[in-house]
Amino acid sequence: MRKKLLIIILTIPLWLLVNNRSLFYRTIYRPLLGLVFKWQGLEKLRICLPLQNEISYIAGVKENNWSISVVDNSRNLIADINGELVRIPASNQKLITTAFAIDRLGLDYKLQSILFLRRDGVLELYGEGDPDFGLSHIVRISKTINKYNPKNKLIKLVFREEPMRNWWPKDWHPSDRMNVYGSPVTRLPLDSNSSKTSLANPTINLLNNFDNELRKYNQNIQYQFIENNSKISPFSLMRKLHIEDSAPMLSLLSLANTESNNFISEVLLRQAAGSWKNGLATSKAEQWLSSLNLPIGGLKITDGSGLSRSNAVSTRTLATLLALMDKHPLGKEYMSTMAISGQRGTLRYIPFPSNLNGKFIGKTGTLNGVRSISGVLNTISGSKFISIIYYGPENIDSTIVRIINSIYRFSPCI
Repeated sequence: MRKKLLIIILTIPLWLLVNNRSLFYRTIYRPLLGLVFKWQGLEKLRICLPLQNEISYIAGVKENNWSISVVDNSRNLIADINGELVRIPASNQKLITTAFAIDRLGLDYKLQSILFLRRDGVLELYGEGDPDFGLSHIVRISKTINKYNPKNKLIKLVFREEPMRNWWPKDWHPSDRMNVYGSPVTRLPLDSNSSKTSLANPTINLLNNFDNELRKYNQNIQYQFIENNSKISPFSLMRKLHIEDSAPMLSLLSLANTESNNFISEVLLRQAAGSWKNGLATSKAEQWLSSLNLPIGGLKITDGSGLSRSNAVSTRTLATLLALMDKHPLGKEYMSTMAISGQRGTLRYIPFPSNLNGKFIGKTGTLNGVRSISGVLNTISGSKFISIIYYGPENIDSTIVRIINSIYRFSPCI
């Protein structure tokens, strides 16, 4: 009996590795990784004086408006101006969210939209916020419903959805909520809730689109929305009739980091935290970041995308996080999701000189009165991990480029 039990226990990880690599990563590999891979924060303060003086000169009389931190590939802080101060990171917040997501969920993770058949004959549709969930998904799911109910009997279709109080972080401004970049974060988002009808009422828009499609089959459907619970009971939802997978994890991370998509950033935060309650999800992200041995004094996370002006993080935290993620087992993949200077994403149109073309990867951020850029600069003396936040109304990109170019010129420190 014990021998059979041992065989079963040893077989489970192998079965998961073959059949569900995402679940294998989250339940077996990631906990074991935590025992082997040790997060190590800043090693020493080794300021490169020529670089420090050059950056201070460029910042000029507005030095108090800047926070700038530069960490080398040995995790030494080699240049720093106000790096200990916490500031609004804008979309640089996404670097934290995506690091949290790839560490917790792994590369094989996909968001799923699932049609369940309950034991009582009721159909339930459950989603995880796939940003590409659209009309083609509704068409395929409707075909499955028609196959299940060929005689067009009256059946109930239940949509499991988050209550409205969970659709936005509490401090998102009402005007932001009316725009595509601040669309409601729901589990079954038709085209990321980007249409005017979805912005006004995403649940009604979803229902209307399903109803239009199911009417083509003369289906007799009774619709209902219920609040999603944190876990779906396998006893009430017995069978999966249809599954729609999202794009791969790297595509989702690239959407957040390269294209600065707010919707997917909020979804990734919630899925990584295991909760769609924004307060609980942000608390989980803070706990994760606190466990990494980072300089995080004054840290405050209030959303996953950086649209909130209540987020507070220092450039030392962001630069050191990038240095740590560079050593992470999935660090190469994480870095590949960022924009590239002069080539891709939000860094494509920033006026980098030709010598920096393709040599800086990172993330930009913009809010009224805030400009941020954080990333990794490839130099002849190794990678430099940089975070820059500026407070002020003016366009400061050319000055930021001068700072990054100075870091490139003073590598190695001479």
